[in-house]
Amino acid sequence: MTSLRRSVLSTTIALFAIAVFAGCGDDVATGGAGGDCPDGQTYHPVEEECVDDSELDGNDATNNDTNNDTNNSSGTNNSTGTNNSTGTNNSSGGNNSVPADECGPGDIEGQACRPDGAILTGAQLTLEGEDCETGETFTKTTESDQDGYYEFNDVSAGTHDLTIESGSFESTQPVVVTKDNTTDLVSDASKICLEGASTPIAVLEGNYDDVGSLLDGMEIDYDTVGGDGGISFDDFGDFDDFDDFFGGDDDALEFLGDIDEMLQYDILFIECGTLWDQIADGGMGDFDDFFGGGGSDVDIDDVKDNIEAFVEAGRSLYVSDLAQPFVQKAIPEAVQFYQDSDGVSGPRVGASQEVTADVVSTEMENLLGATTTEIDYNLGGWAVAEAPGTDSTVHFQSDVEIGEDDTLDDSPLMITHETSGGGAVIYTSFHNSEQLTGDMEEILEYMIFQL
Repeated sequence: MTSLRRSVLSTTIALFAIAVFAGCGDDVATGGAGGDCPDGQTYHPVEEECVDDSELDGNDATNNDTNNDTNNSSGTNNSTGTNNSTGTNNSSGGNNSVPADECGPGDIEGQACRPDGAILTGAQLTLEGEDCETGETFTKTTESDQDGYYEFNDVSAGTHDLTIESGSFESTQPVVVTKDNTTDLVSDASKICLEGASTPIAVLEGNYDDVGSLLDGMEIDYDTVGGDGGISFDDFGDFDDFDDFFGGDDDALEFLGDIDEMLQYDILFIECGTLWDQIADGGMGDFDDFFGGGGSDVDIDDVKDNIEAFVEAGRSLYVSDLAQPFVQKAIPEAVQFYQDSDGVSGPRVGASQEVTADVVSTEMENLLGATTTEIDYNLGGWAVAEAPGTDSTVHFQSDVEIGEDDTLDDSPLMITHETSGGGAVIYTSFHNSEQLTGDMEEILEYMIFQL
C-alpha cells in the first residue's frame, strides 16, 4: 500500500471514530430516524421526534436506547429504578410484559367445568404467576362452589398459570389479568374445563353395570381392559375372538396379573359382575384351555396382591355391587361386609327394595342439597355392607332388608376410603343400570372426579 493510501485510510478511520464517539456520548442528536429537524429543534431518539432545544438540559431525565455508562442527573436510573426501552425490565420493576402504567391488581371470576362443559363442584384451583411490581412469584388457591364458581381477587397484572384439579384429573391453562379489570372465565367461550384425555383410566366391564356410558357422556377417555366375558344373545356377532365364547375374556386376567400394566392407569373401574368369582374358580381362560393347552400362571392371590399394590401406589379404585370381593379380599380395612355365609357370596343377600337413604356426609348433602335420597334396588342379591372400615367415610346409609325376613340397620350404601399410600377406594352397593335415578347419576358423575 502506498504512503498516500495509508494516509487517506488513517484519516478516514479517525474521522469515523470521532463521529461514533460523538453519537454515543450524547443523549440527543440531530437528524436520525426522524430526519433533519428545523432550526431550534433537535431529534430525540427516545421520543422519536424533533423537540425544542429549550426542552433539553443536556442531561435528559430519561435514558435512551444508546445510554452510556453514566446515569441521569439524579445519579440513578429512572424513577422506578430500572431502565426503559433498552431491552431490560420495564418501569414496573417486575414482569417484562407489563408496562409501568398497566401494572396493578385485577380480578378473576370463573366457573370450573368437566370435559363436557358441565359444572364441576369442589374443584381445587391454583393460580401461579409473577408480581409485575416486585418480580416475585406468587401462588393463590381456592375451591369451586356448588355451582362451580370461583374467584381470585387482587391479582397482579400479567399472564399467569391457572390449574384446575379434581381427584386424578388436572388441567393447566394461561390466564391474562389486566389492571382494574375482571378476567371472565365464566362464559362458555372462556371458561377452563378439565381435559377428557388428561387422566389414564381403565375399565373392567361387568354384566350388570355400564360405567362406560357415564364416562362417554362426560367426554372422558378410557380403555376397556377386559371383563366378565359373560354371554348374552345380544352379544352374538360382537366377539373380538372365539376365546370370549368359551370361559370368558382372559384379557382381564392378564391385566390384573400384571402390576406394571395396571400402574399405567390412574383410575381402575371394576363394574358389578362376577369377574372375581370366575378368576377364583379358575374359570377364566382362552380357547386353547378348552382343549387342555395353554393357560395362565396368574391366580387369585396374584390379583389380590396387585389390587392392594395398585391403591397403595396412590392410584384410585371404583368398585360396585357384586364386584365387592375386589374390596372385601384385597382391601379389607376399607369396609366390613355382612356375611350370611362364608365366601365372597356371603354379602350378596340384599332384597329387592326401594330405600330412603340418609345423606350422612357433608359432601353429599352439599351436592344434593338434601338430607335424604331415594335408591331403587330393583333386583335382589346385591352385596350388603355392614360397617365402614378405618379411614373410611360413609356417604349414604339406610336400614335394608336382607334375605327373606331380616333387616340390617344403618347399612353403608356408599363409602370412600383413603389408603396409607394415598390411593382412593370407592364402593357403592348401587350402580349405573336400572337403578340410575337422577340423584344416583349426579352422585356417580361427581364421585368419578373424586378418584
